[in-house]
Amino acid sequence: MQKQLSDLQNEALAAATEHIREQRKRNENSRIIAVCLTCLLVVAIICASALGCTAIMAQQETIREQQYALNMQYAGLLDMFYGSEVTTEEYYSESDGDGSISVAGDGNYTVGGDVNGE
Repeated sequence: MQKQLSDLQNEALAAATEHIREQRKRNENSRIIAVCLTCLLVVAIICASALGCTAIMAQQETIREQQYALNMQYAGLLDMFYGSEVTTEEYYSESDGDGSISVAGDGNYTVGGDVNGE
């Protein structure tokens, strides 16, 4: 009976030892998986940051090119108008009816009730 009890204890200890070893293996595998996932996440963040920076730089380059084009158009307009003068021209008209009735005025306004245009 003592031998059976000793064999039973040895089997229990062997089973417990095997269970602990399997648990350590699972823990080690979980650590390895966590490290791999962390590395993948870090690489994904770095790649996304690089792509985002590239997109921002491309957008800034487009804005610079548009500004350059606008500046060139403005310079072209200035060249076109270089040396020109701004002048105003005034136009006066008098009504003269040559013996008939005429109304003098500027547009639709009569001048002081002067019916004969003088």
